[in-house]
This record gives sequence, structure tokens and C-alpha cells, in this order.
Amino acid sequence: LFMPLLAVLLALSTSVEAAEPGTYTVSSWDTAIPGTEAGTVWFKIHYPAVADTYGADADPTDGPFPVVAFMHGYLGSAWMYAEAADTLASMGAVVVNLDIETGLSIDTTRMALGTQAMLWWVDDNSRDPEHWLAGMSDGGDWAVGAHSMGGVALAELVGLEPRVQTIVGYMPYEPDGEQWLPYSTFTGTALMLAGTDAG
Repeated sequence: LFMPLLAVLLALSTSVEAAEPGTYTVSSWDTAIPGTEAGTVWFKIHYPAVADTYGADADPTDGPFPVVAFMHGYLGSAWMYAEAADTLASMGAVVVNLDIETGLSIDTTRMALGTQAMLWWVDDNSRDPEHWLAGMSDGGDWAVGAHSMGGVALAELVGLEPRVQTIVGYMPYEPDGEQWLPYSTFTGTALMLAGTDAG
């Protein structure tokens, strides 16, 4: 349910016509950005590609594409969301899937800063004609999804980064205190999916 809804919101929030689900061949690559405010940011990137093998060349033929980020939950990892990220990439998006090491004590500020760094990394490298991501990002507003504890980091992210204009929280954790305050001034498109009964 999460990724189709994110895809719908993504299509509504961008000027790019959404491709039919599953149209694009998708590859992925694990990489890291050292030296950011969040330390080293590890993530998996999913993208339209020339082949469905790991690390295949990106395919900008039908691009540029909107860029989407996803933040995992408590004790989560990028591999847990890889299938959903591949599905969204197959619809015509570049998806960066956070794999930051947070340990038992979650640092949601580090998650937010790491996600911001990932998004800018895609845009910056997309403008470099020598980079393997050349021409892949449309340079527009960003969509970000988050699961559980990532929903707290998502609130911090919208307070940090004005280009994040579409957000989806999937069972977002509701913290004590003021961590959710940035949501109160968010003017983009938002969807929060939650429930009270797991049965």
C-alpha cells in the first residue's frame, strides 16, 4: 500500500508524467557519502537502468526523473525496503534508500541530515556530465517516505529542507516533546498512514 500511494503523491507533486508501473528496468547500487554533517551516510540507490543487474549503468533516456528518499524505522536497514524501492524506481524515479547506522539509541537528527545529504548528492551528481548519474534527476522538489522511527526524522527533515514537498509517513512513531513541530508549518503534500490495531 505504501509505495503505490507514494507514487501517486509523487506524480501529483511533479511535472513529470508518471510512467506505467513496471515500465522501467531497474538496478541498484550501495554507496556512501563521507564527511557530511551526519558523518558517513550509507544508502542504496535504485534507478532506471540499462539492465537489471546490480550496479548496471543508469539509463537517462526517458529522464530526467523525480528523486525520492526513504528513511527506515528503528533497527531498520535499506535491504528491508529494497523491493518497494525497486517498484517505485520501475515507475520512473530515482530512489535513495537510507542505510545509516543508528544503533540502539536512535539519532533522528542524524537520519534527517543523512537524508538531506543523499538527496543533494543525487542532484549534484546528476548535473555532472562525467558521473554515472548524469541527467537522471529532474532538479525539482523531492518526495520522502519514512517508516516508524523514520517518521520523527521526517519531521526534522521538513524543517531543514524546503525542497521536500511530498511526504508519506508509514506508521510514524509519535515522540514526546517538540520533535513533530515542523509538521505544523509544512505546506506541501502529506499523507500519514497509521492504525491502532495490528490484528
